[in-house]
Amino acid sequence: MVDSPAGGVGHGAGGPERAPRAVPARSWLGVAFALAIVATAALLFLPFYGGVSVSSNGGQSTETATLLQENSPVVLIVLAVPLLLTLLPLCPPPKSRRIVAVTCLVVLAAFVLVSLLTIGRFYLPALVVSLVSVLPRPGRPKGPPDPAGR
Repeated sequence: MVDSPAGGVGHGAGGPERAPRAVPARSWLGVAFALAIVATAALLFLPFYGGVSVSSNGGQSTETATLLQENSPVVLIVLAVPLLLTLLPLCPPPKSRRIVAVTCLVVLAAFVLVSLLTIGRFYLPALVVSLVSVLPRPGRPKGPPDPAGR
C-alpha cells in the first residue's frame, strides 16, 4: 500500500485500480433540467433587447427590456417547452426512461435548431447534457446475464 496524494491509502503501481463509477443517466437528466431552468430565468429577467433613443435636443438614452417586457405573456409558453422537455425524462420509471429521454432530446434539438438565432442558444448546454444522458455507458452488460456465469 502507498499513500496517495489525496491523503488516503491506495495501491502501488502494480496494485488493482478501481474503475471510475459512471454517472447515472438520471443525474445527467437532472443537470439538464437545472440548466434549462437557469436559461429560462436568464431569458425572463436579464435584458434581452436594447436600444438608444435620441431626443430632440440631442440627448441620448439607452433603454433595455426583458423578453417578458417586450413580448406578451405568451412567451412564457414558449419558454416552458424546453423546461418540459428536460423535466419529462425524469418522471417515467427506469425501464421506459431511455425512450422518453431520446424522444425529448430529438424534440429539444429541433426547438434549439429552429430558435438558435434567438433564444435557442441559451438552451444549448441543456441539449448537450441531455445528449450525454442518452449515450451508452461503458461497462454495462448489453443483454441478460449469462446463466453459466461466463
